[in-house]
Amino acid sequence: MAKQGMRVMDSDLHVVEPRNLWDDYLDPKFRGRITTVPDTQGQMRAQVDGKVLPPYVDRPERQRAWSLRLRSPGWERVRRGTPTKDVLEAMDVEGIDVGILFRTWATHAINIDGLEPALAAAMSRAWNRWITDFCAESPERLKPSGLVPLQDIDLAVAEARFAVRDLGAITLVLPSHLINGRPIYDRYYDPLWATAQELDVAVSFHGNHAAYAEHLARRYLDNLVLSHACGQPV
Repeated sequence: MAKQGMRVMDSDLHVVEPRNLWDDYLDPKFRGRITTVPDTQGQMRAQVDGKVLPPYVDRPERQRAWSLRLRSPGWERVRRGTPTKDVLEAMDVEGIDVGILFRTWATHAINIDGLEPALAAAMSRAWNRWITDFCAESPERLKPSGLVPLQDIDLAVAEARFAVRDLGAITLVLPSHLINGRPIYDRYYDPLWATAQELDVAVSFHGNHAAYAEHLARRYLDNLVLSHACGQPV
């Protein structure tokens, strides 16, 4: 599939997690803390410790946009989650040889200010195990990324080692906004950078414009363009 003798890689290929992700992969002792509730459009939304995801579900302007999406072709695929075969078919259409798979809804669940570190770690572990299984159907073309719980640096380091060494993640994906008020250059994160060097793995940053965290994009949740622009600064 190489183009003009060069292979093509998608370094930010999103997959939509299935609704049963947490039921199937989350440590059973935490499953009661992630439930589902309907939004104003009748769509079932995840709720983590009482926080409905994503935070903009109650914004009228965003709800109108969602109602249009619900009527768009292909939305049923998003509703049920992205199966591996759909990703491979899309890659074939676009001429992509290899894709590095990133999270979609899981980032809203994990990157919450004040979230109990053990729960954040359990959700990171669940997603990492799920994406590894997802990629196993075509490991030569689908490469997993890894999530880590930034609420506790020791747990983040442990999950980074597990994701890379045990599951084969080829990058660690962090949010570009602050978690618990700590900027990325805070010395708090030094053990994680050292671990990435030890593992010889890249660290990727991907914005989350609608996190339950204190950042600029939270001021513009009713405006998709502004919230994205402010929520993805790097």
